[in-house]
Amino acid sequence: MRVLVAEHLKDDCFLLGAYCKGTAFDLTFAADGQRALIACQSGSFEMAVIDLHLPVMDGLAVIREIRRVEKERGAKRIPILALMTNALAADVAGAQEAGCDAHLVKPISKSFFLSALDQWQPIPADAAAAKSTVVIQIPEGMEQLARHYLAARRKEAPVFQDFLEHSDFDSIRRLAHNLKGTGISYGFPDITRLGAAAERAAKESDKPGVSKQMADLFAYVEAASRQLP
Repeated sequence: MRVLVAEHLKDDCFLLGAYCKGTAFDLTFAADGQRALIACQSGSFEMAVIDLHLPVMDGLAVIREIRRVEKERGAKRIPILALMTNALAADVAGAQEAGCDAHLVKPISKSFFLSALDQWQPIPADAAAAKSTVVIQIPEGMEQLARHYLAARRKEAPVFQDFLEHSDFDSIRRLAHNLKGTGISYGFPDITRLGAAAERAAKESDKPGVSKQMADLFAYVEAASRQLP
């Protein structure tokens, strides 16, 4: 997967590049905000990691402009992860307002960075449809909790549908955010992935996008429920 990394510190670039050696992530680096924006607008990247303190054009301005151009062109919305040196509430809120999907606080470990990239990588619709197996990775000793978790998710299907019919994207975003944060912990990584995708679509008030992600999510929940002993 092609990832644009907007970072002006050479040591950080070297470290992130080393983290991704031998992985499925192909990093391209931009040393300032203007270069990052030009590169991102080429449409050749599937994700962007943007430091908030860039020379020439700051990171928040870059993120806002990327989102503006996406809407103007009707282009696919790519995941954007913000790099920051602290996690102050004001900084996090500012990054979210600008249009980032998540934030990473320096210093970043290899496992955390790769996990973030993996969580937010877009999954092509045809690839998702082609998956013939349901991935279940329940931690030992949590089998009963996992069954209760899936049962609770099945009950949420009509709730999501009601929210969707009334275009209540704020409620959808909150429920999807919960799925994103809990699915993988109970052994259901696709619930985390699809919850994250639904949350992104809800933030954009993308009704067809929300509908598609939620349909895929509850199809997964049903399939996983049938596979559990």
